[in-house]
Amino acid sequence: ALNTGIEFASKEIIITLDADSIIEANALNEMNKTFSDESVVAAGGLVNIVQGFKRNEEKLIPFFKLRGLIRYQIIQYLTAFYLIKSTQSKFGSITVIAGAFGAFRRSVLIQAKGYRKTVGEDMDITLRIHELIGTSLKNKRIIFVPEAICYTECARTFKNLFKQRIRWQKAFVDCVITYRKSFYRKFNFKVSSFLLLDSLLLGTLSAFPTLIVLILIFVTMNQLKLFLILFTISIVFAIMQNIASLLVSRRFGHCYSFRDKISLILFLPIEVVLYRIMGILFVTVGTIVYFFDKDGWDRSERIGLPIMLDTKI
Repeated sequence: ALNTGIEFASKEIIITLDADSIIEANALNEMNKTFSDESVVAAGGLVNIVQGFKRNEEKLIPFFKLRGLIRYQIIQYLTAFYLIKSTQSKFGSITVIAGAFGAFRRSVLIQAKGYRKTVGEDMDITLRIHELIGTSLKNKRIIFVPEAICYTECARTFKNLFKQRIRWQKAFVDCVITYRKSFYRKFNFKVSSFLLLDSLLLGTLSAFPTLIVLILIFVTMNQLKLFLILFTISIVFAIMQNIASLLVSRRFGHCYSFRDKISLILFLPIEVVLYRIMGILFVTVGTIVYFFDKDGWDRSERIGLPIMLDTKI
């Protein structure tokens, strides 16, 4: 469907969206401003979780009084977009333009030969463009546009979250294997280093020994001191990371009330003990499943959110 859209498009800038994405009224204008810079060949918008907003007259106000599973995803998205993608954009190392909201020059998509059939088409096309930037499209850039805002519905149940995260991990493993010969060759140093060191080493490979250590601690109960040390370190890093995310998001108008900030801080121990361990499980299972069913696509259910229908955005 994406490739068909590219073929039929008559304009130079192409917007890609997920079926459940809703963009703010000025989002396309912000993207157009971005592409006035000829060096920009692709850009990703900011994706917010719609369940984390409530309607106040004609505005959407962020709030945090939600179920734990949704709170966990909100914190993840805040960190992923406001903190990580902002940093990646500055260093020219964005490795995935989220399928929920991206913009591309049509000529570049055609040069990249369109989208490949894979469970992670958004990461795949981003890396394909990075190959071009490293070879035939010198001095071109992929950037993040936090002013171009999109809202998406996150998973409401563990079952749907499991399906989504397993698919995401399979997509990552598939791209690492597919583009393994491009590291430090077609990909520049920054993109290669981020993918291999942060995403692969710290994000995937480290998950296996971490999970084993946690299991051994709970089974033997002989290393409670080690557990307390790891738990304390995780809490400290979680607090630092979330404070940084809140500070950066505040610059773009994403502000929580004082009560919500307290709720967010109080939620951190639960996130570290329960949800981050759950995230490690997703990574390990998704990596293993890839080698048995790399093309399998388990669709996460969406129910639609009335809050958005009457809101002028």
